[in-house]
Amino acid sequence: MNSFSNLTARTRLTFVLGVALTSVLILAGCGSVQTQGRLAAKGVTSTGSPTGEPWVVSLGDSFISGEAGRWAGNESFTTADVDALGSSAYFDGAGRESVNRCHRSASAGIHIGDTPSLNLACSGAITSTKVDEAGNFKPGIDFSSEGGRKGQALMLKEFAKDHRVAMVALSIGGNDFNFSPIIAECIKSFLKPSIFGSYCSKDSKVQSYISSKAADRVREDTTQAILRIADAMEQAGYEDSDWTLVLQQYPNPLPRAGAIRYTESGYDRQLVGGCGFRDRDANWASDTLLPLVNTTFVEAAQQASAERPTLRIARMDASRAFDLRALCDADVERVGSNNGVDSWQAEDAADRSEWVMEINMVNPNDTFQQESLHPNYWGQLALRNCWRQVWNDGDVRGGACTRGAGLNELGEPQMSLEGNSDGYWIGEAAR
Repeated sequence: MNSFSNLTARTRLTFVLGVALTSVLILAGCGSVQTQGRLAAKGVTSTGSPTGEPWVVSLGDSFISGEAGRWAGNESFTTADVDALGSSAYFDGAGRESVNRCHRSASAGIHIGDTPSLNLACSGAITSTKVDEAGNFKPGIDFSSEGGRKGQALMLKEFAKDHRVAMVALSIGGNDFNFSPIIAECIKSFLKPSIFGSYCSKDSKVQSYISSKAADRVREDTTQAILRIADAMEQAGYEDSDWTLVLQQYPNPLPRAGAIRYTESGYDRQLVGGCGFRDRDANWASDTLLPLVNTTFVEAAQQASAERPTLRIARMDASRAFDLRALCDADVERVGSNNGVDSWQAEDAADRSEWVMEINMVNPNDTFQQESLHPNYWGQLALRNCWRQVWNDGDVRGGACTRGAGLNELGEPQMSLEGNSDGYWIGEAAR
């Protein structure tokens, strides 16, 4: 299929091991933290929210900023046939990114088209503002302000003063659980020769990242982030009844082991497919890691609602949105492969291609490592389809985002928002 397949097994393995440590997700750094405490607005008289056309605004991390939204599928050794948006995909400013490496893509789900939208989310963000180890500023869900660089809560407050924000979409917490180091450990475990093999799910450091103590910390930090969002809106003049917060629960980017189209033996699962998880670790990621992150997110919202009962909070459960379209799923193929489409522009490309970016070791000169394991162009548009249904012409609702088949008239994968709407509200204020 390509020249890479002609390399000797030893050469291929040398290549893999040589780049393994640097070709995994870069979701979160460990640089200095710059935060401020909660800026409570208790006792402040409301000046009234702005009038005019309603806006929807997204806050949070890479799974809502639009990370990887440039690429419509995965292709080996070139990106020519999967480049849907071009080099300006992440430009949200005048010919540039307004915050470097936030990767707010043009395909991000919040841009539903039915009403104006603003994307304030940032790839690599956690609940508090930081600078990552590469020196990139990552605005958190706080009121941080230093040298013109602002936290997302502060940016929301300033925007909402002059624009009627009716819905705030939020995805946060994955990086607080150290998702990037966990994935890195899983790839290293897969690439080790079997005689030295281990499971990332059993690694002591990984276990510390998902311990009950860690979950308690993330839950509390996320609770405070949600309350800061509420403070931002109150300080902008809003009553809690004027707007709705909607949680985007994380989609599962990998199938369980039985649905992966590459065997665990050998190295094709990573070398060819870009999904180098051992079977046991793939099942653990689907059955334990993702549910932990999503459950903690919802529990944080429940805590925030208990503290501030007038908040309107709903959730969009996207955990199963990519079923049969996830990375390396046996139901789809890589673009340009023997059984795949020739280009992302093929008529049935969305139904036959992956909706998640590979853990990138094949095209490092063309793509960003931080794009790895994120919803790609098709995945972003699928989420956008669901977000439009959540918005529901301003009558916001919750539900489970599930996959259909084919594209709608806007070129988005057909999706459904399913489930009893009352079951997707948190607290009593919005019922």
